[in-house]
Amino acid sequence: TPPTKRAGGPGKEEHIRALEGHGSSLGRLAADFAIFLQRYVGVEGSMGKRQDIIKFADGLRAHSLKLRSMADDISFISSSILTFATDQGEGRDEKIKFRRSQKPDHVVSMEPCDYADRKKFDKIISSQPQTVSEFWKNKYEEDAGRNWDLFYKRNENRFFKDRHYLHHIMGKDIKSAILKAKKDGTNPVLMEVGCGVGNTMFPLLTDFPELHVYGVDISKNAIEILQQRPQFKQNSNRSKVWVCDLVKSEIPKEMPPSDISTLIFVLSAINPTGIVGVLRKVLKAMKPGGILFIRDYAIYDLSQIRFGAGSKLEENLYVRQDGTRTYFFSTETLGDMLKEAGFDIIAIEYHRKNIKNAKKGIEMKRTWIQSSSRKPLLS
Repeated sequence: TPPTKRAGGPGKEEHIRALEGHGSSLGRLAADFAIFLQRYVGVEGSMGKRQDIIKFADGLRAHSLKLRSMADDISFISSSILTFATDQGEGRDEKIKFRRSQKPDHVVSMEPCDYADRKKFDKIISSQPQTVSEFWKNKYEEDAGRNWDLFYKRNENRFFKDRHYLHHIMGKDIKSAILKAKKDGTNPVLMEVGCGVGNTMFPLLTDFPELHVYGVDISKNAIEILQQRPQFKQNSNRSKVWVCDLVKSEIPKEMPPSDISTLIFVLSAINPTGIVGVLRKVLKAMKPGGILFIRDYAIYDLSQIRFGAGSKLEENLYVRQDGTRTYFFSTETLGDMLKEAGFDIIAIEYHRKNIKNAKKGIEMKRTWIQSSSRKPLLS
Protein backbone atom coordinates (compact mmCIF):
# COMPACT_ATOMS: atom_id res chain seq x y z
CA THR A 1 0.00 0.00 0.00
CA PRO A 2 1.49 3.40 -0.95
CA PRO A 3 2.14 5.75 2.00
CA THR A 4 -0.33 8.65 2.37
CA LYS A 5 1.16 10.52 5.32
CA ARG A 6 4.61 12.07 5.38
CA ALA A 7 5.76 9.82 2.52
CA GLY A 8 9.13 11.55 2.48
CA GLY A 9 9.80 11.19 6.21
CA PRO A 10 13.16 9.69 7.14
CA GLY A 11 11.60 6.89 9.18
CA LYS A 12 9.56 5.74 6.20
CA GLU A 13 12.53 5.88 3.86
CA GLU A 14 14.64 3.78 6.22
CA HIS A 15 11.85 1.22 6.42
CA ILE A 16 11.53 1.03 2.64
CA ARG A 17 15.26 0.67 2.12
CA ALA A 18 15.33 -2.14 4.67
CA LEU A 19 12.47 -3.85 2.81
CA GLU A 20 14.42 -3.59 -0.43
CA GLY A 21 17.49 -5.07 1.24
CA HIS A 22 15.48 -7.99 2.65
CA GLY A 23 14.06 -8.71 -0.80
CA SER A 24 17.49 -8.77 -2.42
CA SER A 25 18.88 -10.98 0.37
CA LEU A 26 16.02 -13.43 -0.13
CA GLY A 27 16.80 -13.76 -3.83
CA ARG A 28 20.53 -14.20 -3.20
CA LEU A 29 19.89 -16.84 -0.54
CA ALA A 30 17.74 -18.85 -2.94
CA ALA A 31 20.35 -18.56 -5.70
CA ASP A 32 23.16 -19.66 -3.37
CA PHE A 33 21.15 -22.70 -2.29
CA ALA A 34 20.52 -23.68 -5.92
CA ILE A 35 24.25 -23.40 -6.71
CA PHE A 36 25.10 -25.54 -3.67
CA LEU A 37 22.67 -28.22 -4.84
CA GLN A 38 24.13 -28.05 -8.35
CA ARG A 39 27.53 -29.00 -6.93
CA TYR A 40 25.94 -31.94 -5.12
CA VAL A 41 24.15 -33.28 -8.19
CA GLY A 42 27.10 -32.62 -10.53
CA VAL A 43 27.23 -32.13 -14.28
CA GLU A 44 28.71 -35.49 -15.25
CA GLY A 45 27.17 -38.81 -16.21
CA SER A 46 25.22 -39.55 -13.02
CA MET A 47 21.99 -37.91 -14.11
CA GLY A 48 20.39 -41.06 -15.48
CA LYS A 49 20.83 -42.87 -12.18
CA ARG A 50 19.57 -40.08 -9.92
CA GLN A 51 16.40 -38.81 -11.55
CA ASP A 52 14.70 -38.33 -8.19
CA ILE A 53 17.43 -35.91 -7.04
CA ILE A 54 17.42 -34.10 -10.38
CA LYS A 55 13.65 -33.63 -10.26
CA PHE A 56 13.93 -32.30 -6.72
CA ALA A 57 16.77 -29.95 -7.80
CA ASP A 58 14.69 -28.59 -10.69
CA GLY A 59 11.83 -27.88 -8.32
CA LEU A 60 14.10 -26.00 -5.94
CA ARG A 61 15.63 -23.98 -8.78
CA ALA A 62 12.17 -23.03 -10.02
CA HIS A 63 11.27 -21.97 -6.49
CA SER A 64 14.48 -19.92 -6.20
CA LEU A 65 13.58 -18.17 -9.46
CA LYS A 66 10.19 -17.22 -8.02
CA LEU A 67 11.88 -15.87 -4.89
CA ARG A 68 14.27 -13.80 -6.98
CA SER A 69 11.32 -12.45 -8.99
CA MET A 70 9.59 -11.49 -5.73
CA ALA A 71 12.77 -9.73 -4.62
CA ASP A 72 12.82 -7.80 -7.90
CA ASP A 73 9.19 -6.75 -7.40
CA ILE A 74 9.93 -5.56 -3.86
CA SER A 75 12.95 -3.61 -5.11
CA PHE A 76 10.96 -1.94 -7.89
CA ILE A 77 8.01 -1.04 -5.66
CA SER A 78 10.23 0.40 -2.94
CA SER A 79 12.13 2.44 -5.54
CA SER A 80 8.80 3.73 -6.89
CA ILE A 81 7.69 4.80 -3.42
CA LEU A 82 10.96 6.64 -2.76
CA THR A 83 10.76 8.35 -6.14
CA PHE A 84 7.15 9.36 -5.45
CA ALA A 85 8.09 10.72 -2.03
CA THR A 86 10.92 12.77 -3.46
CA ASP A 87 8.95 14.13 -6.42
CA GLN A 88 5.67 14.87 -4.68
CA GLY A 89 6.88 16.15 -1.30
CA GLU A 90 4.94 16.32 1.96
CA GLY A 91 1.16 16.57 1.98
CA ARG A 92 0.50 15.30 -1.56
CA ASP A 93 -1.78 12.28 -1.85
CA GLU A 94 -1.73 10.83 -5.35
CA LYS A 95 -2.20 7.31 -6.58
CA ILE A 96 0.90 5.35 -7.55
CA LYS A 97 0.62 2.98 -10.44
CA PHE A 98 2.55 -0.19 -9.78
CA ARG A 99 3.68 -2.63 -12.43
CA ARG A 100 5.18 -6.07 -12.15
CA SER A 101 8.85 -6.63 -12.90
CA GLN A 102 9.49 -6.89 -16.61
CA LYS A 103 11.99 -9.70 -16.06
CA PRO A 104 10.73 -12.57 -18.28
CA ASP A 105 9.43 -15.76 -16.70
CA HIS A 106 11.48 -18.84 -17.56
CA VAL A 107 12.45 -22.27 -16.24
CA VAL A 108 15.91 -23.18 -14.97
CA SER A 109 16.56 -26.87 -15.62
CA MET A 110 19.21 -29.55 -16.00
CA GLU A 111 17.42 -30.78 -19.14
CA PRO A 112 17.40 -28.79 -22.43
CA CYS A 113 13.80 -29.68 -23.26
CA ASP A 114 10.81 -31.68 -22.08
CA TYR A 115 11.04 -35.44 -22.53
CA ALA A 116 7.98 -35.36 -24.80
CA ASP A 117 9.76 -32.97 -27.20
CA ARG A 118 13.16 -34.66 -27.27
CA LYS A 119 12.31 -37.42 -29.77
CA LYS A 120 10.62 -34.94 -32.08
CA PHE A 121 13.56 -32.52 -31.95
CA ASP A 122 16.11 -35.33 -32.40
CA LYS A 123 14.29 -36.48 -35.53
CA ILE A 124 14.30 -32.95 -36.99
CA ILE A 125 17.99 -32.37 -36.20
CA SER A 126 19.11 -35.77 -37.52
CA SER A 127 17.25 -35.13 -40.79
CA GLN A 128 19.06 -31.82 -41.42
CA PRO A 129 21.49 -32.55 -44.29
CA GLN A 130 25.19 -31.91 -43.72
CA THR A 131 26.12 -30.95 -47.27
CA VAL A 132 28.55 -28.00 -46.86
CA SER A 133 31.89 -28.74 -48.55
CA GLU A 134 35.27 -28.53 -46.83
CA PHE A 135 36.15 -25.55 -49.01
CA TRP A 136 33.25 -23.52 -47.63
CA LYS A 137 33.87 -24.68 -44.06
CA ASN A 138 37.43 -23.35 -44.33
CA LYS A 139 36.14 -20.19 -46.03
CA TYR A 140 33.76 -19.43 -43.15
CA GLU A 141 36.65 -19.92 -40.71
CA GLU A 142 39.01 -17.62 -42.66
CA ASP A 143 36.35 -14.92 -43.14
CA ALA A 144 34.95 -14.96 -39.59
CA GLY A 145 36.13 -11.41 -38.83
CA ARG A 146 35.07 -10.09 -42.23
CA ASN A 147 31.57 -11.58 -41.91
CA TRP A 148 31.06 -9.93 -38.51
CA ASP A 149 32.36 -6.65 -39.94
CA LEU A 150 29.71 -6.86 -42.66
CA PHE A 151 27.07 -7.74 -40.05
CA TYR A 152 27.78 -4.58 -38.04
CA LYS A 153 28.08 -2.49 -41.20
CA ARG A 154 24.50 -3.48 -42.07
CA ASN A 155 22.95 -3.39 -38.59
CA GLU A 156 25.18 -0.91 -36.68
CA ASN A 157 23.83 -0.81 -33.07
CA ARG A 158 20.22 -1.66 -33.96
CA PHE A 159 20.28 -5.48 -33.90
CA PHE A 160 20.96 -6.52 -30.29
CA LYS A 161 19.16 -5.05 -27.29
CA ASP A 162 21.00 -3.79 -24.20
CA ARG A 163 21.22 -6.59 -21.63
CA HIS A 164 19.74 -4.92 -18.58
CA TYR A 165 19.01 -8.30 -16.96
CA LEU A 166 22.68 -8.96 -16.20
CA HIS A 167 22.70 -7.14 -12.86
CA HIS A 168 20.12 -9.69 -11.63
CA ILE A 169 22.39 -12.67 -12.32
CA MET A 170 25.86 -11.15 -11.96
CA GLY A 171 25.24 -8.41 -9.41
CA LYS A 172 26.39 -10.36 -6.36
CA ASP A 173 29.74 -11.29 -7.93
CA ILE A 174 30.32 -7.76 -9.22
CA LYS A 175 29.59 -6.22 -5.80
CA SER A 176 31.99 -8.70 -4.18
CA ALA A 177 34.68 -7.76 -6.70
CA ILE A 178 34.14 -4.06 -5.97
CA LEU A 179 34.48 -4.60 -2.19
CA LYS A 180 37.62 -6.71 -2.63
CA ALA A 181 39.19 -4.13 -4.95
CA LYS A 182 38.52 -1.39 -2.39
CA LYS A 183 40.35 -3.39 0.28
CA ASP A 184 43.26 -4.00 -2.09
CA GLY A 185 43.36 -0.37 -3.23
CA THR A 186 42.76 -1.31 -6.90
CA ASN A 187 40.02 -0.81 -9.49
CA PRO A 188 37.46 -3.62 -9.95
CA VAL A 189 37.85 -4.87 -13.54
CA LEU A 190 35.38 -6.73 -15.76
CA MET A 191 36.68 -8.06 -19.08
CA GLU A 192 34.07 -8.53 -21.78
CA VAL A 193 35.15 -10.87 -24.57
CA GLY A 194 33.05 -10.17 -27.64
CA CYS A 195 31.86 -6.72 -26.56
CA GLY A 196 30.17 -5.94 -29.89
CA VAL A 197 28.66 -2.44 -29.82
CA GLY A 198 28.30 -2.22 -26.03
CA ASN A 199 25.04 -4.04 -25.26
CA THR A 200 26.61 -5.59 -22.16
CA MET A 201 29.19 -2.94 -21.35
CA PHE A 202 26.90 0.08 -21.07
CA PRO A 203 24.25 -1.42 -18.74
CA LEU A 204 27.03 -2.63 -16.40
CA LEU A 205 28.79 0.75 -16.42
CA THR A 206 25.47 2.39 -15.53
CA ASP A 207 24.46 -0.09 -12.82
CA PHE A 208 27.90 -0.22 -11.16
CA PRO A 209 29.54 3.26 -11.14
CA GLU A 210 32.75 1.94 -9.53
CA LEU A 211 33.27 -0.85 -12.07
CA HIS A 212 35.86 -0.60 -14.87
CA VAL A 213 34.85 -2.49 -18.03
CA TYR A 214 37.30 -3.42 -20.79
CA GLY A 215 36.34 -5.24 -23.98
CA VAL A 216 37.67 -6.97 -27.08
CA ASP A 217 35.88 -7.92 -30.27
CA ILE A 218 36.79 -9.53 -33.58
CA SER A 219 34.97 -6.85 -35.57
CA LYS A 220 36.68 -3.55 -36.29
CA ASN A 221 33.33 -2.04 -37.31
CA ALA A 222 31.75 -3.02 -33.99
CA ILE A 223 34.56 -1.38 -32.03
CA GLU A 224 34.32 1.82 -34.08
CA ILE A 225 30.53 1.99 -33.57
CA LEU A 226 30.94 1.37 -29.82
CA GLN A 227 33.55 4.13 -29.50
CA GLN A 228 31.22 6.66 -31.16
CA ARG A 229 28.30 5.96 -28.81
CA PRO A 230 27.73 8.66 -26.15
CA GLN A 231 27.73 6.11 -23.31
CA PHE A 232 31.32 5.19 -24.13
CA LYS A 233 32.49 8.79 -24.28
CA GLN A 234 30.79 9.53 -20.95
CA ASN A 235 32.64 6.62 -19.31
CA SER A 236 35.99 6.93 -21.09
CA ASN A 237 37.83 6.92 -17.74
CA ARG A 238 36.33 3.51 -16.87
CA SER A 239 36.31 1.69 -20.21
CA LYS A 240 38.57 0.77 -23.10
CA VAL A 241 38.19 -1.57 -26.08
CA TRP A 242 40.44 -3.31 -28.61
CA VAL A 243 40.00 -5.20 -31.89
CA CYS A 244 41.15 -8.76 -31.22
CA ASP A 245 40.50 -12.21 -32.72
CA LEU A 246 41.08 -14.48 -29.73
CA VAL A 247 41.19 -17.60 -31.89
CA LYS A 248 44.35 -16.28 -33.57
CA SER A 249 45.73 -13.74 -31.08
CA GLU A 250 46.38 -13.23 -27.38
CA ILE A 251 44.45 -10.75 -25.25
CA PRO A 252 46.09 -7.28 -25.52
CA LYS A 253 48.87 -6.71 -22.98
CA GLU A 254 47.25 -3.39 -22.01
CA MET A 255 44.27 -5.31 -20.58
CA PRO A 256 44.53 -5.30 -16.75
CA PRO A 257 43.90 -8.62 -14.95
CA SER A 258 40.14 -9.07 -14.52
CA ASP A 259 38.09 -9.89 -11.44
CA ILE A 260 35.18 -10.96 -13.64
CA SER A 261 35.05 -11.99 -17.31
CA THR A 262 32.04 -12.47 -19.57
CA LEU A 263 31.34 -14.42 -22.75
CA ILE A 264 27.77 -13.46 -23.69
CA PHE A 265 26.67 -15.23 -26.90
CA VAL A 266 30.30 -15.33 -28.06
CA LEU A 267 31.57 -18.92 -27.86
CA SER A 268 28.77 -20.10 -30.16
CA ALA A 269 30.25 -17.98 -32.97
CA ILE A 270 33.58 -19.84 -32.75
CA ASN A 271 34.44 -23.17 -34.33
CA PRO A 272 34.18 -25.72 -31.46
CA THR A 273 37.76 -26.86 -32.12
CA GLY A 274 38.99 -23.40 -31.07
CA ILE A 275 36.85 -22.84 -27.98
CA VAL A 276 39.16 -24.44 -25.39
CA GLY A 277 42.05 -22.34 -26.69
CA VAL A 278 39.98 -19.16 -26.28
CA LEU A 279 38.96 -20.18 -22.75
CA ARG A 280 42.61 -20.73 -21.81
CA LYS A 281 43.49 -17.22 -22.99
CA VAL A 282 40.62 -15.80 -20.93
CA LEU A 283 41.79 -17.80 -17.89
CA LYS A 284 45.32 -16.43 -18.32
CA ALA A 285 44.04 -12.83 -18.29
CA MET A 286 42.04 -13.26 -15.05
CA LYS A 287 43.02 -12.81 -11.43
CA PRO A 288 43.23 -15.99 -9.29
CA GLY A 289 39.75 -16.63 -7.91
CA GLY A 290 38.14 -14.54 -10.68
CA ILE A 291 34.69 -15.45 -12.01
CA LEU A 292 33.82 -16.28 -15.64
CA PHE A 293 30.17 -15.85 -16.65
CA ILE A 294 28.87 -17.49 -19.87
CA ARG A 295 25.47 -17.25 -21.52
CA ASP A 296 24.89 -18.79 -24.96
CA TYR A 297 22.71 -20.94 -27.23
CA ALA A 298 21.81 -24.46 -26.08
CA ILE A 299 20.84 -27.62 -27.91
CA TYR A 300 17.18 -27.92 -28.94
CA ASP A 301 16.76 -24.15 -29.08
CA LEU A 302 14.15 -23.06 -31.60
CA SER A 303 16.80 -21.47 -33.82
CA GLN A 304 18.57 -24.84 -34.17
CA ILE A 305 15.34 -26.60 -35.10
CA ARG A 306 14.58 -23.98 -37.78
CA PHE A 307 17.85 -24.30 -39.72
CA GLY A 308 17.26 -25.59 -43.23
CA ALA A 309 19.28 -27.34 -45.93
CA GLY A 310 22.80 -26.08 -46.57
CA SER A 311 23.25 -24.69 -43.05
CA LYS A 312 24.64 -27.59 -41.04
CA LEU A 313 28.46 -27.67 -40.89
CA GLU A 314 29.03 -30.24 -38.14
CA GLU A 315 27.03 -31.71 -35.27
CA ASN A 316 25.34 -28.74 -33.52
CA LEU A 317 27.32 -26.24 -35.67
CA TYR A 318 25.51 -24.18 -38.31
CA VAL A 319 26.12 -21.24 -40.64
CA ARG A 320 23.66 -18.40 -41.16
CA GLN A 321 22.92 -16.80 -44.53
CA ASP A 322 25.31 -13.93 -43.74
CA GLY A 323 28.24 -16.31 -43.15
CA THR A 324 28.32 -16.03 -39.35
CA ARG A 325 28.23 -19.32 -37.47
CA THR A 326 26.45 -20.55 -34.37
CA TYR A 327 27.08 -23.58 -32.16
CA PHE A 328 24.54 -25.08 -29.74
CA PHE A 329 25.92 -26.28 -26.40
CA SER A 330 24.92 -29.03 -24.01
CA THR A 331 25.87 -28.76 -20.33
CA GLU A 332 28.17 -31.77 -20.79
CA THR A 333 29.99 -30.23 -23.78
CA LEU A 334 30.48 -26.80 -22.20
CA GLY A 335 31.40 -28.36 -18.86
CA ASP A 336 34.10 -30.51 -20.47
CA MET A 337 35.51 -27.49 -22.33
CA LEU A 338 35.69 -25.39 -19.15
CA LYS A 339 37.41 -28.17 -17.21
CA GLU A 340 39.91 -28.78 -20.02
CA ALA A 341 40.73 -25.06 -20.07
CA GLY A 342 41.42 -25.14 -16.31
CA PHE A 343 38.28 -23.59 -14.77
CA ASP A 344 36.45 -24.83 -11.68
CA ILE A 345 32.72 -24.98 -12.46
CA ILE A 346 30.40 -23.32 -9.96
CA ALA A 347 27.11 -23.83 -11.81
CA ILE A 348 25.97 -24.80 -15.29
CA GLU A 349 22.33 -25.12 -16.33
CA TYR A 350 19.74 -24.59 -19.04
CA HIS A 351 17.39 -21.61 -19.11
CA ARG A 352 14.19 -22.38 -21.02
CA LYS A 353 11.46 -20.01 -22.04
CA ASN A 354 8.22 -20.64 -23.93
CA ILE A 355 7.10 -17.60 -25.91
CA LYS A 356 3.45 -17.77 -26.94
CA ASN A 357 1.84 -15.76 -29.72
CA ALA A 358 -1.88 -16.00 -29.00
CA LYS A 359 -2.83 -14.12 -32.16
CA LYS A 360 -0.97 -16.52 -34.46
CA GLY A 361 -1.55 -19.52 -32.21
CA ILE A 362 2.11 -20.54 -32.10
CA GLU A 363 4.54 -21.38 -29.31
CA MET A 364 8.30 -20.74 -29.58
CA LYS A 365 10.53 -22.79 -27.29
CA ARG A 366 13.84 -21.04 -26.58
CA THR A 367 16.72 -22.65 -24.70
CA TRP A 368 19.95 -21.03 -23.52
CA ILE A 369 22.86 -22.29 -21.47
CA GLN A 370 24.28 -20.35 -18.54
CA SER A 371 27.33 -21.06 -16.41
CA SER A 372 29.60 -19.48 -13.84
CA SER A 373 33.13 -20.76 -13.27
CA ARG A 374 36.12 -19.75 -11.16
CA LYS A 375 39.82 -19.48 -11.92
CA PRO A 376 41.61 -21.61 -9.30
CA LEU A 377 43.53 -19.67 -6.67
CA LEU A 378 46.59 -21.74 -7.61
CA SER A 379 46.84 -22.05 -11.39
